[in-house]
Amino acid sequence: NDANALRWGTVYNFGFTTASAPQDVTATLNMFEPGISTSLTGPTKGPGVPPPLFISFPQGIPESVDPMGSTTLRVNTAPGTDSAVTGSGVLHVDVAGQPTQVSLTETVPGEHEGNFPVAACGSQLDWYVSFDLMNGGTHSSPNSAPADTYESIALEGVGEQTVAADDLESNSGWTGGVSGDDASTGVWTRVDPIGTAIQTEDDHTVAGTQCWITGQGSNGGSTGENDVDGGSTTLLSPAYDLSGLFDPSVSYWRWYNNGDSGDPSPNADVFVIDISNDGGGSWTNVESVGPSGAETNGGWIQHSLRVSDFVTPTSQVQLRFVASDLGSGSYVEAAIDDIEITDVDCVGGPGISFCSGDGSGTACPCGNTGGAGEGCANDTGSGARLSGSGSSSVGADDLVLSTTNLTNGPGLFFQGDNAINNGSGNPFGDGLRCAGGTVRRLEITFANTGNGFTASTTVSIATDGAVNAGDTKRYQYWYRDPGSSPCSNLFNLSNGYEVSWGA
Repeated sequence: NDANALRWGTVYNFGFTTASAPQDVTATLNMFEPGISTSLTGPTKGPGVPPPLFISFPQGIPESVDPMGSTTLRVNTAPGTDSAVTGSGVLHVDVAGQPTQVSLTETVPGEHEGNFPVAACGSQLDWYVSFDLMNGGTHSSPNSAPADTYESIALEGVGEQTVAADDLESNSGWTGGVSGDDASTGVWTRVDPIGTAIQTEDDHTVAGTQCWITGQGSNGGSTGENDVDGGSTTLLSPAYDLSGLFDPSVSYWRWYNNGDSGDPSPNADVFVIDISNDGGGSWTNVESVGPSGAETNGGWIQHSLRVSDFVTPTSQVQLRFVASDLGSGSYVEAAIDDIEITDVDCVGGPGISFCSGDGSGTACPCGNTGGAGEGCANDTGSGARLSGSGSSSVGADDLVLSTTNLTNGPGLFFQGDNAINNGSGNPFGDGLRCAGGTVRRLEITFANTGNGFTASTTVSIATDGAVNAGDTKRYQYWYRDPGSSPCSNLFNLSNGYEVSWGA
């Protein structure tokens, strides 16, 4: 574009609107004065070549989707150098090597939608969308699909289950003070705290008294009688085994008071919380509280963290809490209570999962360990996962049992009175027998490519199982594994599923 005269030492901005994505280009600045042919060139950002079709996602790329298939993907299109054929949009989804195509419905011109398919809870969906073009060929998003795809996890709407909880009312393997600590007072100790102006009077547990605090003072003692002074003091949790969990989170309640410090040192008096997945061999920072701010004036505050955001969950996950007085003398107190570990509850429904072949209980027959909450692995490398939906009401009789991660062939839903081996199960075929006692056959089903290697009950379970209110029944799915059966027994079982029935 022509412009006014340019003056040396002055910055000029030139802009324009384009529908093409920016790319690296070379810009040329030509001289306007007649007879002057000199020009200046240089690298800059400019419009790229328009694509055949503009594809966008007005609600963004979903990080998670509903395992039951209720998540709707919305896709907008606009003409580029070409335009889309009406009704040609397709959502391509691959789950563990099993491809599915979902036709996109064009609700109004240029706006399309379709639901993600049913997928096992916790599974990864690799997906892309494509449209046929008026002048022939197709255009996809991502552009390089199917070599590159978007990723979503089947987790949306799934609840959590508590894996472990520690109210610190008894000695549970925590360590107060480690080699290298140099605080002269205020070292970590587990007590019923005696409150001061900056330390809690009560632990956080509703019906408890004990928690870990930095130094116990005396009744009527001064504010700084046994606060942290002269260095750092460290509290270590025991090592937690999170290796069999799908997506664990850890929460803790902390108390930290540095509000009366007045310490001018910029890095002094910070409460540091770290996490390790190798039993303390290395540490990754989770949070550093202070030296000032809203959470440095006491009060019980809960902090939660997703373990995989910091380290890979292993059998040696540990927490470290370090309180310090590193600058000039100041008042510093900290406390820790009520640790809880939760995991994604991929079972859900009115029952609870038990007897998984994920290494958390009885070992699978030939080391064919399945994923968290699954049965022992079959020839797909995954284990069958049994879950429930509906209710545990005998009157409603609307319980539906569903199994995913199956192999091609028949299977049987069955009911038992007992949980075998105290709920840990015994080796049977390529899996574990979990439900026993008086056994009732409920329904035979067939898994294949048409149903995504899944199976669900259609019978009335309470009726066919002769269930009464107050009964506790255990359920399991037996199925053939005619392929390369890991233990060569050619059959396997899901995890167990326990339902306590009501009226």
